[in-house]
Amino acid sequence: CEGPPVFSSKEIEEKMEEHFGQVVTVKYHVIDTYDAGDIIFLNSSYDYETDFTAVIFDGSRKHFQEEGITPEERYYDKTIKVTGELQEYDGPEIIVYHPYQVEVVCSH
Repeated sequence: CEGPPVFSSKEIEEKMEEHFGQVVTVKYHVIDTYDAGDIIFLNSSYDYETDFTAVIFDGSRKHFQEEGITPEERYYDKTIKVTGELQEYDGPEIIVYHPYQVEVVCSH
């Protein structure tokens, strides 16, 4: 069995229109995180308005808490793979609902 295609954050930014609405995996280094209270951002760059980010809405936070995960701390400065439906809000994004959608592949 083969899973969804895997892209870097730069590749998915370039191929956004081609893969919009599809389930994909994006592998990237989380350069910045931000907890806005109702949304947690796992950013691939400091230019979060155009570059790829994974977002966790407040309603999904409980799934991470149940696993003992504080996303903005656990994933900061890590290389991760995020799997989900590719969407767009400013730039490309994946909405993360459960911890199983995020895999840490490298800790620095």
